[in-house]
Amino acid sequence: MKLGFMLLSCWLVGATAGMAQDFAGHYELSSNVGIHRLELQQTGDRLLGTLITANGHRYRLEAQIEGNGATGFLMGDQSREAVELYLEGLQLKVGIYPIDPQSGHIFFDQGQQFAFNRVAGEEAGSMASPSGEVSSEVTLRAGHQYAAGTRVQVPSAGVSFVVPAGWIGGMPRGRPAFLMGSHTYAGVGMVMPYGSYDPEQIRQGLQEPQDLGEGVILMPRGTLRQEGSHTWMEYAGGPYVGHALVVAGPHQNAVLFFFAGPAEQSAYFRQLLQTMAAAVRFDAPRQDQALQQWHQLLAGMMLKKLDSYYSGGFDGSYVGGSSEQTLHLCSDGIFAYFSSSSVAGDAGLVGGYSGGTGGETGRWELQALGDQVLLVLKYNTGQQSQHVVSYDGQRTMLDGSRVYRVQSDRCQ
Repeated sequence: MKLGFMLLSCWLVGATAGMAQDFAGHYELSSNVGIHRLELQQTGDRLLGTLITANGHRYRLEAQIEGNGATGFLMGDQSREAVELYLEGLQLKVGIYPIDPQSGHIFFDQGQQFAFNRVAGEEAGSMASPSGEVSSEVTLRAGHQYAAGTRVQVPSAGVSFVVPAGWIGGMPRGRPAFLMGSHTYAGVGMVMPYGSYDPEQIRQGLQEPQDLGEGVILMPRGTLRQEGSHTWMEYAGGPYVGHALVVAGPHQNAVLFFFAGPAEQSAYFRQLLQTMAAAVRFDAPRQDQALQQWHQLLAGMMLKKLDSYYSGGFDGSYVGGSSEQTLHLCSDGIFAYFSSSSVAGDAGLVGGYSGGTGGETGRWELQALGDQVLLVLKYNTGQQSQHVVSYDGQRTMLDGSRVYRVQSDRCQ
């Protein structure tokens, strides 16, 4: 049950696989008559945009994303043309083709091709709507995907942040973190809001090795750097680097940003963290009614997870084993965690048995993240782990695996 502080196990490496290409952002094309500007917004695999030509003409774009490309239509006041888009790094290839208004036939042999370049938000020309709103604001929900420029609100933590340009993210159901990936930049990102911030535990966690899974382990590089409400830490391992930034809020809340990837992108990751930190907004955390319900369900109980396996041969040989993990959640906020395992085997002439036990203690609490409830374990060793608890109508689940919830025989 115990997880590392940053929760960067192998699911983070593959978490963004299958995400739609991220077209959202601002693009520009320089010509001899001026600069043409294109703004794209993305929701899932749907693309909406506005093209403003150098002479001020405005066109509306609607397209459907398929892999690295998108197809749709470009519409003016009295015109409608087919459009194809293909993203290669920071360059967007755009093909525009006339349509026969009577038959609807697209004349691909009469089309024009253009190459727009993606530009950062500060460099992009103003393309805001009349209301001044460009990016959307949403409340975080598990299983949903959010495009670049989306402000994600986490009311239970009193935190909101903006998905950076070139990235796309979401909180996989059953996972206690907001994960980000990019089809433009190599690497992975993570956001963890905290409605209750323990500076010492967070500082200790930042100084631990970070296991990204698939054999990638990043070791702390240098020491913690404190700059007002910002706490920085860097990591390195082989060809990869990692950068973490914790921003503390005024209501004892905080948010952790983390990016990791190729070492040559180290400066980019630092800039990305600064950009995200500048866009953070803090508010007083809101009490979630689900927390009270879950506290009633868990206080004084124990969660037990059982695993076993067995394999036998035709000659009578066998090998088998079992493991048991038990988490006691006492009403006074104390927890005790125990694990035991055993392995037995018989190769015909030789039999054997081995076993092991272990236990740890600390304090537990519940926190909300989006529409999920987290069981937070604060170990006496200074480590901390977070686990998603849920109920599917018949079974209690912890991080997506079934556990048995019964009365604790250890809590007073």
